[in-house]
Amino acid sequence: MGLINALGNLGGYFGPLLVGFLNHRSGNFLEAFGVLSLGYLAGAGLTLLLRRPAAARV
Repeated sequence: MGLINALGNLGGYFGPLLVGFLNHRSGNFLEAFGVLSLGYLAGAGLTLLLRRPAAARV
């Protein structure tokens, strides 16, 4: 649980930092939110790959 909390806190710091950097670089938010969307899609895809342990399946 601590690892999940730590990664969530890092995302809360680096997400806005990345959006600001990409917005400054490109001049609009389209590229920044596109990169964030790809990150969310990658996280969703990784979640779909997870399997429950055999004992937990009911």
